[in-house]
Amino acid sequence: MAVFPESMDKVDVNDPPAAISKIENYIGYMCERTEFAMRNVTKNVTEAGVSSAELYLLVQELASKVAGIESNVTNLQTDVSGLQRDIGSTTTPGTIKYELADHEQRIEALENA
Repeated sequence: MAVFPESMDKVDVNDPPAAISKIENYIGYMCERTEFAMRNVTKNVTEAGVSSAELYLLVQELASKVAGIESNVTNLQTDVSGLQRDIGSTTTPGTIKYELADHEQRIEALENA
């Protein structure tokens, strides 16, 4: 919703008194529209059952909780990166099977010797 749905008419710079009057009228229009918009916001907030101050406090509390969640997510990302690094350095089951088969062949060779 536009706060100022009407724009000011072009100002004639060759007629300063008319230009000033037009600017003065548009400033008055902007004041009226701003006050009207603020009354509607206040009315909507009041109808919702909270005051502007309460709404501000709720927004601050929500911002604080979001900051805490962001911190937790950052910590979790660090933990996951560490786990990925640990998993990458761990011997995989395929490697263990290969090493076991190699040991079995060597044991058989020693037993048959």
